[in-house]
Amino acid sequence: MTSKDVKILFDTILKYQWSKGVSESERTTAYFEIIEVLAYIKKQARKKRFQDIQGDKFCFLENYTEVTTGNRTIVKGFFKSARNQFRPNIINRTTGKERENPKLITEGDIEKTHFAILIDKDQKEVFLIREYNYYGLTMNNIMDYLSKFNRNYLEFKDLPKNYTLRNYSIAKDGFLEALRSLRSAKIADVYFDKKLLGSEALNFSNRTISLKNELKLTIGATRGESLKETAIDLFNNLNSGRSDISKIRVGGQDQLGNEVIIDTSFMNKIEFLRIDRNPLTGELNSTQIYSGFQNILESL
Repeated sequence: MTSKDVKILFDTILKYQWSKGVSESERTTAYFEIIEVLAYIKKQARKKRFQDIQGDKFCFLENYTEVTTGNRTIVKGFFKSARNQFRPNIINRTTGKERENPKLITEGDIEKTHFAILIDKDQKEVFLIREYNYYGLTMNNIMDYLSKFNRNYLEFKDLPKNYTLRNYSIAKDGFLEALRSLRSAKIADVYFDKKLLGSEALNFSNRTISLKNELKLTIGATRGESLKETAIDLFNNLNSGRSDISKIRVGGQDQLGNEVIIDTSFMNKIEFLRIDRNPLTGELNSTQIYSGFQNILESL
């Protein structure tokens, strides 16, 4: 039995409202509707789930399962993709012999892209983690797929199409290293314990029992400016050992202009899973991947 180190990539998926007169922070909300859209896709006939992607490829959502515990739902499944319009002869690595490819021109080798989604309504978050498969789907492919079927779902339900889906990659370098490498930092969410409300600093009444354990303060940069230095100060405070801050999240752009998020919650998360491969097909063991996904999401 051979095995492979599979890289795990992290994203968060959001809705961006088109409404005018609404602040940037209010326009962006978690994409909780993803669970209904996935159910809608699953009900479609297999061929109707297909979508063409670049490079003579097509993809579709094959299957998924979901488990809800309280206000947290974990979804685990996989996409299939294949490249058709390409059937050269095949060659045997052991003997060097060639033979005609038995595939039809409309057929292609199946590539699986495993994923898992955490929908956390308490934290107002939707995380998607996936295996990195060079021959499989990119996050852009997945977002295009979800966006298409999200539009179909809204039309089917006669709901307004008043938002766009967006994803933000979550950097996995050390937080400070990733922060310093950003071209610019536009927004920072700072999470702190609700007991701070009753401290000498704020002197609120102690009637905070109805509040969540964590409170969030959102800081935005003025137009054309970056709040990297402020975020570094916040991070240093978090690491001081005497801080009421429990988590920091910063959104901005990397040096290539891609939208990214860095989050202290992900600083020590697993980036690779050691997964067995089927000796006959070379496919990865899905059960092991899902088990690794489960462990990662349960720790968030």
